[in-house]
Amino acid sequence: MAPGSLSRLLQPVRDAAGRQIGPTTSDSALLERFVRHRDEAAFELLVWRHDRMVNSVCRRVLGRRQDVEDAWQATFLTLACKAGDIGDRRALAGWLYKVAFRIALRLRRGVAKREQGEPAAGHMDAVTASDELTVDVARREFQSIVHEEISRLPAKYRTPVVLCYIEGKTNEEAARQLGCPTSTVVTWLARARDRLRSRLTRRGLGATTATVAAALAGPESVSASSPALLQSTVGAALVFANDRTAAGLVSTRVALLTKGALHTMFLNRMRLVAAIVMGVGLAGAGSGLLAFRALADDPGSPPPVAGRPQAPNANPPRPAEAAQFEVAARPADDKDGKDKPKAKSKPDGQQKAEEVVTKSFKTGKAPSVTLEVFNGGITIVADAADAVDARLTKQARAATEEEAKEGLKNIEIDMKQDKDTVTITARRREKDRVSQESVSAEVRVPAGAVLDLRTDNGGVQVTGGTGNVAVQTANGSIQVKDGKGPMRLTTRNGSIAASGATGRVELSTSNGRIDLQAEKAVVTAHTSNGEVRFSGSLADGKHSLTTSNGRLQLTLPAGARFRVDATTSLGAIENDFGEGASARVGGVHLQTTVGDDPKATIMLKTSNGGIEIRKKKD
Repeated sequence: MAPGSLSRLLQPVRDAAGRQIGPTTSDSALLERFVRHRDEAAFELLVWRHDRMVNSVCRRVLGRRQDVEDAWQATFLTLACKAGDIGDRRALAGWLYKVAFRIALRLRRGVAKREQGEPAAGHMDAVTASDELTVDVARREFQSIVHEEISRLPAKYRTPVVLCYIEGKTNEEAARQLGCPTSTVVTWLARARDRLRSRLTRRGLGATTATVAAALAGPESVSASSPALLQSTVGAALVFANDRTAAGLVSTRVALLTKGALHTMFLNRMRLVAAIVMGVGLAGAGSGLLAFRALADDPGSPPPVAGRPQAPNANPPRPAEAAQFEVAARPADDKDGKDKPKAKSKPDGQQKAEEVVTKSFKTGKAPSVTLEVFNGGITIVADAADAVDARLTKQARAATEEEAKEGLKNIEIDMKQDKDTVTITARRREKDRVSQESVSAEVRVPAGAVLDLRTDNGGVQVTGGTGNVAVQTANGSIQVKDGKGPMRLTTRNGSIAASGATGRVELSTSNGRIDLQAEKAVVTAHTSNGEVRFSGSLADGKHSLTTSNGRLQLTLPAGARFRVDATTSLGAIENDFGEGASARVGGVHLQTTVGDDPKATIMLKTSNGGIEIRKKKD
């Protein structure tokens, strides 16, 4: 069947699933529907939702495309068989991650053994094929090791890492899915990065926090699996879940990989039962329950080896912990001061030291403000009267109170003013230290302030203002509310939401959705993985809304005049302003003109999603 025909065949199924269940239905609810009612639509939405994450994990371990697809398919068939046994269904992403990694690793070992037994010529062919698929072997090996260490993290750390770094969710979205405060997710992510750095260092890789963050961020774009693979997997899921056979629906190797994963889980369960029995015999039912809880989160660990004692769990689960970011209140008239460092004991044994630095600058109504921090968020409120009031919070964590306080000394904050220009910079004197350091900022500025904001790891929020706003963060969401000026907002891993913009608006993220409301704006919005939504009016000029994976939605006034060129490779185009769509090989293309002599030209392009051009309702 041709790809275009297959896409049209699958589209009604996806649309029906979305109407019956809803795109925001939680993983827990979808799993429940599948377990109780064998709801194929619910399972399909789970596959589509976690497709790229599983694909990314398998790609990091395996080189050949066919190997990646086989491991990917075996992972979701394993989910179909074990869906009812998943304890915390909110943590499905972390469960899938671990299963995918174990299956891919098992397949890689099998491929390596097979190649070692092949003739020299065949071996050379295999190496050549691998070279063609791998741009940088050393980098892929390092990333594979990082994924191995992620799979060994406790579930409460592993799942936020998967959700935020690999699936591209914001901290807020991950918190909603996990049912915990955003501050808890932030804390878990920080501890996960620290554990990964320590483990990689012990393996002789000399990893820094920045290296780990770069490896976690991964490639800017991971393509979706083919519709044929998705269809065959969903079709085989129910059959395989019922009798562990799917003759003709999946390859023999996929079936063997799935059965191998299920067998490993069975052996782990037997080990768990043995641990409970031993616990009851040695210390009563209480110890048995603790043993059960310690082992329940290990879906893909290797089976025990006969005659070899098993190592105890080095990272037993702990109760949910919330981040503690207490900041002492300061009098309103204290404009320039510094709090004494405070050390707090953390539940995991770490000490945290904190220091607040404040300063106020007298300015005009439209000063230029440049602010740069690291490992922390930025909050700007544009409501001050001819002044810039800055409050920076320094934090450091370490094993001892002395090391945490030394970490604060490693942070240098420079705040200066040159006429109507204010520059605030936070930096580390030395980057490789035992402490974990960060600086966050809260600043009030005049409404007309021109802002240049930068952080390497944190979210940015701006409220109000009429001046230009430029924001750059490597890992965090960006939100600008009621900003009335031009905007240039860039993040590598996070969503972007902006309202009230005018003039030129440029939005870019590699992994996250974009939601923009603007009036009389010239718009450029691009994301590699997420949907793009625009509502408002467009100024004369060229506009571009693009995404590699997600739908596009454009909502314009009923009287808008424009030319549009819209293209999607996998999806449909809906246009409230009139027809003009023409089918072409490999996708759908729309070229049309709305109104007389339009001065606005709009380019809409997505590789995997629908396009909607809507009239604004009065």
